[in-house]
Order: sequence, then structure tokens, then C-alpha cells
Amino acid sequence: PTEALTEALSGLGYDATPREEREPGSSVDTDGGIVDGALGYRYAAGVVFASFLLIPYAVVFYPSHLAALLGFADPLGGGASITTVVPVFLVLTFVVIVVTGAPVLRDAYIAIVLRTPNTGLLVTLTAVAAYLFGIAGYFAGTFGAYYDLAVVAVAGVTGATFYESLAKRNAASALTDLTVSRVADATRETDAGTETVPVDALEPGDRVLVPEGERVPVDGTLAEGECTVDEAVVTGES
Repeated sequence: PTEALTEALSGLGYDATPREEREPGSSVDTDGGIVDGALGYRYAAGVVFASFLLIPYAVVFYPSHLAALLGFADPLGGGASITTVVPVFLVLTFVVIVVTGAPVLRDAYIAIVLRTPNTGLLVTLTAVAAYLFGIAGYFAGTFGAYYDLAVVAVAGVTGATFYESLAKRNAASALTDLTVSRVADATRETDAGTETVPVDALEPGDRVLVPEGERVPVDGTLAEGECTVDEAVVTGES
């Protein structure tokens, strides 16, 4: 049933709407579309806050770590100088993870519910682990914070998801037009000959005649004759 199918797909993380309730082309409008627009804003926010984080990171943390690694004096004068900026990184990183990474966190939640690990879960574990390690290190008095890793992982995946969404919606526009204008009638064979009936009136066991050049109206098994079917609309391959 449509209601059960909609509920099942929603539980898997998809946005399901009965086809009859949609207008042709409305589900693939990329100009200010709701999904693409929201992802775009999140991606933009991630880039902005990531810039606030990564530029000071390159100036503050990396020189300090590199100096310690090579045995030189810390250019910032030790951990006391870093302490003043860590809380700022902590807050901005949280904003990036929660605001920008909302789609990634949602994917991770769905993966946990379905017990099917995915990329969203992997990225979420990476970002959250790096963030929590940074918090623990701050309160423990050490400064090996990996907020940069959390920010790059979340912002990068969200950006990739945004551009992937644009590509999918552009590619799906033709498919949507085809599915909306699906076959409405079928030619059913009877003992008296053939008759044209609505597809919804067909029942299991009916024999349907599909003339050359027409589209297959229903799922079934080829009972008689030979044919070649262009399945590009389903598989992408002709």
C-alpha cells in the first residue's frame, strides 16, 4: 500500500511522496530547490566557519607542533598562548559539526538504526572523535586538538553531497517527466479478442498485448513472441 511504502521509505531516510500528488517537474526544480538550497546554505556556512578555523590553525597550531617536532623553540611561547584560542576553536567547530554536518549526522543516525554502516557514519565517527578528543585534551591541559580534522571532514563531505544533489536532480529531470506521463491504458487479450482497459483494472493472470514501439504498461512475464526492451529509463543502459 502507498501509505506503508511511504512510511518505509521515510524510515530509510528518503523523502517519499505519492506520484499523483506531484506536479511534473516539481521534484527536480534545481532553481532554489528546498533540498539543494538547504544543503547550499549549510555548505556555505561550513566554508565560512572552516576559514575562521583553519587559517588561525595554520598560524597557531601548526607552527607550534612543527617546532616541537623539529626541536625548535615554540614560536608562540608554549601552551599558555594556545590556551586562549582553544575555546574559540571549540565553539566554532561545534557549529560546523551541528549546522553544516546535519545531513551527515542524519545519515549516521539512519545507518545506526538500520545497522548498515555507511559513509555518513564513518565521517561522523571521525569528526565527533576528533572533537571530543580536543575537548578532553583541553580540560586535561594538553593541546593536541584535532578540530581541523573534524571541520575538514564535515565540510568536505557536505560540499560533496551538495554538488552530488545538484547532479542527481539535473539527471532525474528527464526520468521524472517519463514517469509522470506513464502508460495509462493497456490492451488486454480476452476470449473475444482484445480490449483497451485502464492499467489499474488489470489483474494478476491477465494477458496484455504490447505492440512494437509501445511502452510496457505493467510488470509481467513474456508469454509469447520475441522483443527487445529499452531499459535505459531504469538501468541507465539501453
